[in-house]
Amino acid sequence: NGEGIKETELEKLKNRVKAENRHDAHIGLNNVYSRLKLLYGELYSLNIDSKWGLGTTVTIKIPARMESKVEY
Repeated sequence: NGEGIKETELEKLKNRVKAENRHDAHIGLNNVYSRLKLLYGELYSLNIDSKWGLGTTVTIKIPARMESKVEY
């Protein structure tokens, strides 16, 4: 429902989200990225695609199954 993100701004956003210890206006995206990284290591991906005038899509891929190392 948005207008999308211009290409130059999209690249800046992608770099900020992946930056370690980054605390800025993108708290939600940073939080999701950090949690996925902690839970799945290299087995996940978070991709942001946007076309100016059309909108933005955020795609998250995670493994269907993982062995749990947590014991209760």
